[in-house]
Amino acid sequence: MPIQQLTTQHLQAVVSELSKAGLSGRTIDHFVAVIHNALNQAVRSKLLTVNPATEVKKPRVIPPEVVVWDSQTIKRFLEVGVGAPYFDAYRLILYTGLRRSEICGLRWSAVDLERGGLLVARTRHSREGGGSYEDTPKSRAGRRAIELTEGCIQLLRRIQETQQLYRMEYPGVWPDDPYVICRPNGEAMRVDNLDEQFLVLIRKYGLPHTTLHKLRHCHATMLNEQGFGPKELAERMGHSSVLLTMDIYTHIRPGAFSDKLKGLDDLL
Repeated sequence: MPIQQLTTQHLQAVVSELSKAGLSGRTIDHFVAVIHNALNQAVRSKLLTVNPATEVKKPRVIPPEVVVWDSQTIKRFLEVGVGAPYFDAYRLILYTGLRRSEICGLRWSAVDLERGGLLVARTRHSREGGGSYEDTPKSRAGRRAIELTEGCIQLLRRIQETQQLYRMEYPGVWPDDPYVICRPNGEAMRVDNLDEQFLVLIRKYGLPHTTLHKLRHCHATMLNEQGFGPKELAERMGHSSVLLTMDIYTHIRPGAFSDKLKGLDDLL
């Protein structure tokens, strides 16, 4: 159909068909946004006088319910996960709130165990069809320094000791500046593998279904409960928007404020 003949009704019919087919409101919203941007270009190029996608009514987008583990579930996960593939990576996410790509792109040169900090400066991503590539954080906020707890420092020291043993098993193949999370021969990890093995682990032990990325939510929620302010949380999570951090990455868990609420009884 020539785009000059395209009407809002045509596009609305497509949206209705997508909705009947069971696509989520978010997916349909993305579809309309792509069409809208394309037709805006047609308006700028004088092929159209108005954009027919402007008046298209989209289904309501209901954000999916996020399952954020409570403290007991996290403790259970830390108990049963010992020895599982990539378990050190999962623990590091809980300790630092790093994204999967940031964990896979973290090299030892960016870690200072003496001062207790690390720098998020590189990320690693999986390519479709196989292989990986390295990149820099998508935003200035993404490039950031992370302060480490004593427990996290101990975990990183243990990872270092294990890697020293692997170096002796695979002499001459380890890079000079290896990744913190890598294969026994020093090769980089694929982000996909971390996701897949995480799901295998939680299914094996019957833990509440969630995703690896949600461990990042757990980290933010725990810090929020410990009294971290919105700006502090946003900086640690690598967000340029405080609202994003508070709306999406922090959650109120059952019992989180039980100690604080005890004082309310005294006042009343």
